[in-house]
Amino acid sequence: MLMNGMKNTTGYIVGGIELAASKCYRIWVNVDPTLQEPPSGEVVLDPNTAMLDQFGDPHGGTDIALRSYRVELPTVTTRGGKALMDVRYTEGAGPKLQLVSVPNPLAEQQRQLRLLVLGGSGIQHVLNLEQV
Repeated sequence: MLMNGMKNTTGYIVGGIELAASKCYRIWVNVDPTLQEPPSGEVVLDPNTAMLDQFGDPHGGTDIALRSYRVELPTVTTRGGKALMDVRYTEGAGPKLQLVSVPNPLAEQQRQLRLLVLGGSGIQHVLNLEQV
């Protein structure tokens, strides 16, 4: 359900969201270019704030180290071409996340991804990811 070798990111999250005991302003989900099951990859949390120009493009800002986690992405369930995957950390613990892979109606071989940020009462945030 995932395209191997995919690198995906949220846009800049104005105001940030609380993840893993700190604010996060951008998230990357990178899927390894292998055929293993379940797929593996990396989740990267960016705590850096940015200044935005009049077009909403980030420029300048803080320079704090990124937090990177190795993950596996096993499929939990599928429905109507969609796949819901757990984000399981291979070492240590990270924020509670799930990844949704959705068929792209405009390009048959491509998938759209959204990241679900989970909290005590279920889904706290839904973040669309762009392939980069």
